Amino acid sequence: MEIRPFSSVRILYGERLGRPDRGFTLLELLITLALVSIVAAIGIPVYTKFIQKARESSAVTYISKARKAQSVFRTGAQDNYSGDFEELETTGIIPPGAGSPSRVVQDYSFDLTAGMNASGEPYWNMTAAPTSAYKPSRWFYVDDTGVIRFEVDTAASAASPPL
Repeated sequence: MEIRPFSSVRILYGERLGRPDRGFTLLELLITLALVSIVAAIGIPVYTKFIQKARESSAVTYISKARKAQSVFRTGAQDNYSGDFEELETTGIIPPGAGSPSRVVQDYSFDLTAGMNASGEPYWNMTAAPTSAYKPSRWFYVDDTGVIRFEVDTAASAASPPL
């Protein structure tokens, strides 16, 4: 009787414990599928939330740039605020883009208005509404006071809480 030690050569050629290796069993595939599904169920919402937070941060950054551009524009010869994005681009603070009364940047639609109130004082305000259907999402509002305000899943206004 010849006794042969367990050889790693047999494993390399597909023989494990006396039976040929023919692939994965159904149970192994189901366990792998279950693990991948669990990871996806956890990872996809986290990733989507991360993307939405990045969009909101980009919107707040754009609002801050527009606020600064309004200040620079007013200190110029006009002594008035602008209701036109293209005029604000001349300050060099906000990047050029398409659209004058409204503009879409990073899945947010920005609307800008300016003029004179009843007492003859100049004013301006800007709203930012999300264009994606992700819930919950924040809407933003800023005016000549410089305070950025927000609401969740509804339009923000001057009465909204500050950011």
